[in-house]
Amino acid sequence: MNIQPLTLINVSGNVRIGRISRNLVSASSSRIASSCTVALTLAIFALVYGRASAVTVFTSGGFEPPDYSTTYNPGTGYNGQLEGQPPAAPSLFFRQSGPNINTAKVVSNTVGGTGLQVVRLDRTNTPDTRWGVPLTGYPLSPADTISISWDMRVEQAAGPVGTFGPYFGIEAYASPSGGNTLLGSLGVDATTHDLLYQAAGTGDLTETGILVAPGQWNHYGMDLNYATHQYKIYFNNTQVGSPVGFVDGPFNAFSDADLAGLIAAANSAAVPGTAFYDNYLISEVPEPAAIALCSIVLFVAGASRRPRTPW
Repeated sequence: MNIQPLTLINVSGNVRIGRISRNLVSASSSRIASSCTVALTLAIFALVYGRASAVTVFTSGGFEPPDYSTTYNPGTGYNGQLEGQPPAAPSLFFRQSGPNINTAKVVSNTVGGTGLQVVRLDRTNTPDTRWGVPLTGYPLSPADTISISWDMRVEQAAGPVGTFGPYFGIEAYASPSGGNTLLGSLGVDATTHDLLYQAAGTGDLTETGILVAPGQWNHYGMDLNYATHQYKIYFNNTQVGSPVGFVDGPFNAFSDADLAGLIAAANSAAVPGTAFYDNYLISEVPEPAAIALCSIVLFVAGASRRPRTPW
């Protein structure tokens, strides 16, 4: 999680913000041949048509009880604070980067979400604040895709005319220790209603041409492709535009995907804003060629010895 430099608003639409035994008996030969045929068939299918099922990296479980509580308070924060939840997890819990002047709390769902509870993020003033779960060892394979999805409802803000801010969304990073390691970003400006992403190299907030009505739930997604070092963005399960290069460079790691409430422009730094989040999920999708190769190796190996028991 990072607090990054930002530049002033560009009224035309761009703004700079912070930024995975050989000894077989002859009686088995026909079974082996059959296994290899199946393996090759599956391999070809995987290469041409398929993707393996995604592996869950982290899920909020809809921020539902008993894992998340609207009354959680470690004694130094506020009731329902997201930081420290879920408290039963030994390490996979949300951390906060930035001051408590901006808050993220688990609240009862009174805004039309799908479950009993949602996260409410309130931005009141500068500086920026982010909430994420630090992860290590991802992606598991250098050619895999990290997929991030969430539901979000952004309320109307009253920022200055012709300028962005505040901005609510998700930022994905390659390192939790700071520096410019932003991979991708997708969110909504609470004043202008623009669906925005950050451009490769510059980090400019860039308009997609889609306006998101305030006070309504929508589904968002980002796919981080480590084979191409590009990310795709999705709005209500539909890809928006073409893939975009990783914002701060071709990193090969993934560390966190932060719920973020950002300034977006200097002259809107003190503009209050509110957004609600639900169904936050991070998963990893194997690259199709790797699936095919694994199919061949596992089936051929299985002809000569028993497969390993699943973890």
